[in-house]
Amino acid sequence: KDGRACAKEALANGADVVVAVGGDGTVRTVASAMSGTGHAMGIIPIGTGNLFARNMGIPIDDIDAALTVATSHGSRHVDVGRLSLLDDPKADHGHAFLIIAGVGFDAAMIDDTDPQLKKNISWLAYFVGGVKNLFTPKYRGDMTITSTDGSMHTRHGVAFRTFMAGNCGQIPVFSLMPNASYDDGILDFEIIDTSGGIFGWANLFGDVVHQTITGKPGSNPLSTNSTMDQIQGVSAEITLEKPVLAQVDGDMLGRTRHLRFTVDREALCVRVPEVAPDMSATGIIPPIRD
Repeated sequence: KDGRACAKEALANGADVVVAVGGDGTVRTVASAMSGTGHAMGIIPIGTGNLFARNMGIPIDDIDAALTVATSHGSRHVDVGRLSLLDDPKADHGHAFLIIAGVGFDAAMIDDTDPQLKKNISWLAYFVGGVKNLFTPKYRGDMTITSTDGSMHTRHGVAFRTFMAGNCGQIPVFSLMPNASYDDGILDFEIIDTSGGIFGWANLFGDVVHQTITGKPGSNPLSTNSTMDQIQGVSAEITLEKPVLAQVDGDMLGRTRHLRFTVDREALCVRVPEVAPDMSATGIIPPIRD
């Protein structure tokens, strides 16, 4: 059984709190079932990255402390992103994500990451998977993004390396989406493209470093061979020329040509420390909600 099935079974048996023990993949599948139920979800982070737990201020290296938080502390309501594969006739629900979902290079990078290497060097293993896909052809498709006011913005024939939707934009060391907030009811969409071979990828790395330092989204003004278009909205629908790999919080979903990103605002109740650590410099931890 996956986390979603286990959480549904626990709720059916009368559980008040369901605790996800694992990494970001386990957390997101449990969250898929907990979303909208009003019941709290606790997290015992024992995965590789534990990105969502880090964003929530949950203890990473102390299982007892994390369990105490899960069973007796305060809570925060957060958004849950959903990625629906519209060309999958068997799909009966949107795949939940709490951090980042995407199609293209990011999914191919994750798919080509060696699990054993990931165990040995943690998230750095993704760079090895990334190198394998630096020179793959670009992807192309039509995109429609819906803004918070209901207006729809369509682009046809967009060429890109990767398209991502972020609920949290912070990853280890870097900030992919500085404006992303997990409780604003908005997804941050990022369209990344490069040209000029390895020079373009080097430019893109500089873009990421630039926005990590400045805290502002977008490319470095000096970049000439890379673009990072960032747009906020409540949903996005993409129709691609060819099937492309998709991922949610590092879990592979296979290939798709037609997909939709949506967000359920503050649909998930997460147990968090009552006294949050001082992370004011990062802007990650907002005030606790009872």
